[in-house]
Amino acid sequence: MNRACLSKLVVLWLAFGIFVQRGSAQISDQTDLLAHDINGYALDMTVSQVEAIAHRPLESLGGGQYRLSFRGQAYDFGFSALGRLFRIDYQEGLGNFIPDEAYGRSLGRKLTEKFGPPHSNELPTGPVSWRYLEPYRGIGGQILQRDTLSLSVWMVGGWRQPIVLNMKLMDFRIMRRDIALANAAPRSHAEQATKF
Repeated sequence: MNRACLSKLVVLWLAFGIFVQRGSAQISDQTDLLAHDINGYALDMTVSQVEAIAHRPLESLGGGQYRLSFRGQAYDFGFSALGRLFRIDYQEGLGNFIPDEAYGRSLGRKLTEKFGPPHSNELPTGPVSWRYLEPYRGIGGQILQRDTLSLSVWMVGGWRQPIVLNMKLMDFRIMRRDIALANAAPRSHAEQATKF
């Protein structure tokens, strides 16, 4: 691994406040979100698995970011340091209409059936969201909370403008796990190479 890649990993490591004790990282599998996909594109997939579902190549934007657009749907995917899908941004054009209470109830019902009850629901005029936290021990020994999984859904559009449905699904555990795994060998090498 070159020095630039290692520097980026260290910055990511610090930016997300990751504290991993010596050895492998422990990732909690507990979450209340029922599904981890949008239209079959599931978190923790590889680029090739996503392309197999899409039946087309993804457009690379660099830095683990990819884009896919077809049939009125647009995806922006974020892949971890080891190439696993940890973020899905999705947009779908719904046409010209006014999102009213009936539509808000219908959309809320569909989302609840797939993902489980949301933590907040302001449909049709605001977002509906799910957010899960996990405790972890900070460097100073204090118990803190950090994001594990989140999903936000909202609509944009105005008078006589098409309505666009937006969804953002993220699993921070995948990102943290893969940073820890990518860092394990260089850290071990540094431990062995350190001399006084």
